[in-house]
Amino acid sequence: LVPKFKERKGWRRQANMVFVITLSLYLVIACWLAFDVQYYLGDALSRTQAAQSIIFSRNPNLSVMGFVFTPLTTVLQLPLVSLTPWIPAMSSQGLAGAIISALFMAGSARELWLIASERGVRFWYAVAVIAIFAVHPMTLLYGATGMSEAPFIYGVLWASRRLIRWTSTDGVHDLVVAGFALALAFLARYDALVMAFVVMLLLGAMTWYSRFRRQWADRA
Repeated sequence: LVPKFKERKGWRRQANMVFVITLSLYLVIACWLAFDVQYYLGDALSRTQAAQSIIFSRNPNLSVMGFVFTPLTTVLQLPLVSLTPWIPAMSSQGLAGAIISALFMAGSARELWLIASERGVRFWYAVAVIAIFAVHPMTLLYGATGMSEAPFIYGVLWASRRLIRWTSTDGVHDLVVAGFALALAFLARYDALVMAFVVMLLLGAMTWYSRFRRQWADRA
């Protein structure tokens, strides 16, 4: 039988509050950087331009995004970039990419909070850790500029949370979700391929070690 995973009461509601608070913070910084400071990163604007080409080029199709950048951030920007005729800043100021980054970075803070709740971390200690992560200068930058780091961090944290859960639940559904999260991270950055390989080795070693506890006779 798979043991029931313990989770503190009310922590999912608190995790949603963490998401809303951090999302508001990153959106404010994104608007400040785009409209006041006018700080733009070339790679982020390239992804937005690719999304714009997919919709508004002479021959609109997904292949015009090319194969240099990973596709996740470009594809997710399509609904926002389609609003460009009415909200030009979505493309001209790269606001579409910044919104996507803000959503993923806020989701990353939420995943950290859920990890803390599922592992029984004390409340105020968890608050301090989340605050340090959320307001770190690099977190603020990548959460508000439309780069691919935010969805990559989210995928890695999501996978990490599910793998940590698996060590307690031994449930295959946690591994399935972890695999999906790593695939999401790979669609954001190619670096996730290395992490997926490490996870394969780790799971293989842990399963091999636990076969004695489970009394498995078949080594394969």
